[in-house]
This record gives sequence, C-alpha cells and structure tokens, in this order.
Amino acid sequence: MVDYKRFLGKKEELVLPHLGGSFVDAGSRRLRVEGSPPVGWTRFEIVGRRAKSLGPAEPPDLGALPSRTGHFVAGYLASDDGSCSRLSLVPDDEPLVLSPVRGRTWHDGSLLFAEVLFEGEAEEATRRRLEDGLGIGDLKGVAASLRTAFAQATVLRVGRRLGVDTSPVEVRGAIRAIAERGVEAAEEALRAVALRREEFAREVEARRAAERGRGIAERILARAPRGRAPSLEDAEDRAGAALAAASGRLLSSRRLGSELEVRYEIFGERFVTLVDALSLHVVDAGVCLDGADEELTLESLPSVIREAIETGQLVITQR
Repeated sequence: MVDYKRFLGKKEELVLPHLGGSFVDAGSRRLRVEGSPPVGWTRFEIVGRRAKSLGPAEPPDLGALPSRTGHFVAGYLASDDGSCSRLSLVPDDEPLVLSPVRGRTWHDGSLLFAEVLFEGEAEEATRRRLEDGLGIGDLKGVAASLRTAFAQATVLRVGRRLGVDTSPVEVRGAIRAIAERGVEAAEEALRAVALRREEFAREVEARRAAERGRGIAERILARAPRGRAPSLEDAEDRAGAALAAASGRLLSSRRLGSELEVRYEIFGERFVTLVDALSLHVVDAGVCLDGADEELTLESLPSVIREAIETGQLVITQR
C-alpha cells in the first residue's frame, strides 16, 4: 500500500521567471508565490502548490522554448503582422529603439526577452527617419516588423507631446498610415483615441446617473454561479484561474469593498478591470464596451477584448 502522506511535504527547487503578481508558472502547474520577491529569474522552493523565493538566479537555457523575432520598441516586440507583444524581463540596459530582438514564449504564454540580434542598414536608416519625424514610405528593404516598431515609436513620441498615453493595440489600425506619413498620421490617430475616450467618459457618467438607486449590486449577485457559494477570500484565486483559462496572467488584485480590482496581462497587453468579488461579473471593464460591461464576466471579457483588437476598435480607459 502506497503511503501518499510522504509526498505531501516533498520539496524541490526550480528556477522560474517571476513576472510580478501572486503566481508563477512551472509548466505543468501554477504555483502561488509566498511573499513579494522582485521581478526576475528566481530560485523557488516548491512545496505542493506553493513557491517560496530563495533569491535571484541565473536564467536557464531557453533554447527549447518557442522563438519569436521582431523589433524592439519601449518594452514591446513588434511583429510582421502589425502586432506588438509586451516583453518581460527586459534588461536594465535595454536595446536601442528599433533593434532586432528575439523573445522566447514561456509556458503561460508570456514573452521573455532573450537576445538582441544583428542589425543592418535598414534599422539605422529607419532610426534616422524617426529622429527627424519623417515617414518611411519610400524606404526600401524595411521589414514589416520594423515598420510596425517605427510607427509605434512615432506614436510614443507624439503622444508625449500631446499628453495622450496609448498602448500599441489602440493604434494598430493606423500602423500603415503612420509608417508611411510619420508624425501627421500619428497625431490623427492619437486625437481619435482621445476623442473616443472623452465620448466614453460622458456615456459612462450618463449611464451611472440613470442607474443610481436601481440596485445594480443586487442584480450582479443574482447572477452569481450556483452550487458551492464563492467567497470574498478566494476571489483572487478564482480571478487568476479565469484569466489563466483564457491564456491570460493575473498580475495583482486588490479588494475594494465588495469589488475586486484586477490587473492582468493578456494578448500581449495589460489591462485593469473592476469586477464583483463574488460573481466576477464586470463592473468596469477598463475598455470601451458601449455600456455592455455588466453583461460580461471575467471569463467572457477576454474574447471581447480579442475581437476589439482584431477589428482595430480597442480603446483602453483604465491603466
């Protein structure tokens, strides 16, 4: 007869990337982190489903992980398809903007910085156009990922001047125009984002005024899942599991009374969503949903975000 009790306290050590938040992914399992170790490669002592930090560690060989190459811009890897994915564990001496880089995809879908690749004449020529505020429509030999990185870098520069903070997914639909025309097209895209945010803020305020006193919390709780009653204490675990099921990653959460503010990464971008802590129904999605927030849960929200990204309509309202 096997004595299973002797396995309960079994310990092992693993070197894993801690990317922030309360969990790390070990490939075959998701582990809760004890304490608050810094972001970076960390040696963990594993007991059951818990991981205790033993201190920083050198990264293991990542050669077996799926590889993705592109060009670097402000902590993102720009790809040939016009998308930008957030890079984790970028070194303090980060690459020059528009540098060709390689990332490796960790087991939970996170893209880890791997190395800077050799650059050619196209990167240097594109970098000069960026510094001069010009477009690159007439430049030859510019890879699609380099055009994407150039457009996003232009947006960042113009955004700082206009006071409009954006994420790459919000201007993805304008990438080609910005790459072709430069600053002028970036200004148009950013003003469109700012206008949509202003319109959405007015819509939210009008909706809240109309709904005051109509028992919103009661309607949300009435839609809570049946069976074993969820609790406020396990809200973070349930939120993390819901996001993991959609290939997302919980970064952090905090209780705000009966609600839970969830910060997470999905589809290469970070979002902030407010949900009811019991039912995980969305109170404020953190993106423009035309008043449909309460119709969604944290489980169904990712598919809506994906559709908005693919159609070029995503506008982020909470950061």
